[in-house]
Order: sequence, then C-alpha cells, then structure tokens
Amino acid sequence: MKKQRNLNYDLIRLLGLLTIMIAHASPPGWLFQLRNFGTPLLVVGSGLTYALIFSSRSIDVKKFYSKRFKRLIIPAWIFLTFFFVFFLGVSELIDEKYLFNFK
Repeated sequence: MKKQRNLNYDLIRLLGLLTIMIAHASPPGWLFQLRNFGTPLLVVGSGLTYALIFSSRSIDVKKFYSKRFKRLIIPAWIFLTFFFVFFLGVSELIDEKYLFNFK
C-alpha cells in the first residue's frame, strides 16, 4: 500500500519558502518582520519531511551524507572557485583593487 503524502508538512515548507521570498522583495515593515520566521519554518518543515520519509525505512548515514556532499557541497565549491577567480581576473584587467580579501 502506498503511503499517503502529508500535506501539512508541504504547507509548512511552502509557508517558510514564501516568507523568505517576501522578505527579499522589500515589503512594508510589518510584513518584513516575518523574515524572522521564514528560515526556521522552512528548516523545521524540511526536517519533518525527512523524519516522515525515513521513519519507514532505514538510513545508511555514510551513503546519505556522501550523496548530499556530492549534490550540495561540490557544486557550491566549483561555483565559488569560478566566482572568485572571475572577479580576480576582472580586477586585474581593469586595474582595480580586488573586492575580496582573505581576512
């Protein structure tokens, strides 16, 4: 039997995501205060979803973190490498001070 999807968890994640999006769109002050709850709400909603998914099956921790590392960390490092090298090249090309430092 297929497990039913819990829409409450999806709604929590959606509300967290919408709150984060609204906070980055320069809303009025009273609405901007919701940004304090957006990220924690999204994290809690995602945690609840993972807990629901892995409550019925076992998790291989090494495989789990390996997969996340390959999908999240490595692409971020590749992007950041190209990003900083690009700006270093541009700063050298236009003879300006490099925008970033190691401190």
